[in-house]
Amino acid sequence: MKGPIPATLLLAGGLVYASDQLPRFVNKFLIPGSSEIVVVAEGDFEPRSIGSYALSVYGGTSKEFPLDDFIVGLIRPRNGTVEASDSMTSMATRHPKSS
Repeated sequence: MKGPIPATLLLAGGLVYASDQLPRFVNKFLIPGSSEIVVVAEGDFEPRSIGSYALSVYGGTSKEFPLDDFIVGLIRPRNGTVEASDSMTSMATRHPKSS
């Protein structure tokens, strides 16, 4: 006989479903004159209007796995959305969900 589904399982399933519905800003840039890549991203599972954003720098030396060599990162609070980041050469554009 099967018992009831634990509430934590239902809650986790709801969070995963909800996160797929919200767009999230994620973009990566190549630092000019360098192999290093900067990733700018709104926080996972957060509302678009408030939360955090992250800046991560990767070595970028591997052509097959350019984000394999993490160098440094920073997470900061935000009050609003990240709509654009264009100070470097863009390698990607907005993604509809986190990956």
